[in-house]
Amino acid sequence: MASDTKYTRNGVIYTRGCIEAVKKWFKDNMFVIGGVAVGIALLQIIGICFANSLITDIKLQLARWHRPEYNSYYN
Repeated sequence: MASDTKYTRNGVIYTRGCIEAVKKWFKDNMFVIGGVAVGIALLQIIGICFANSLITDIKLQLARWHRPEYNSYYN
């Protein structure tokens, strides 16, 4: 009877710790996590490039408003 309950308890009680389970999950999914991180980094870099382009265009437009001589040069 005692040995029978021992085996049924292992099916109900977790014997592996949380930290070990998380470590195993990260190890098993390392390439997926790395791919997602690289994808997010590329999106951030593209966003920075678009923001820089927008800032340049805004400064150019402000220069056109304040200095009319730039209008003929850039048009």
